Amino acid sequence: MSSESAPVDSLTRKEASERMAEVLAIRPLDALDSNELHVRSHDGKLLLRR
Repeated sequence: MSSESAPVDSLTRKEASERMAEVLAIRPLDALDSNELHVRSHDGKLLLRR
């Protein structure tokens, strides 16, 4: 590791959901889920349910 690098982890869907705030985890999960556009509202940490 150097001043120009950072550690990287590969996560399963479950690990991403467990380790990341909901509002952050949903982005890679949506990307893996489908080719559809996902629009979500959030409060900065949690998704706002409709």
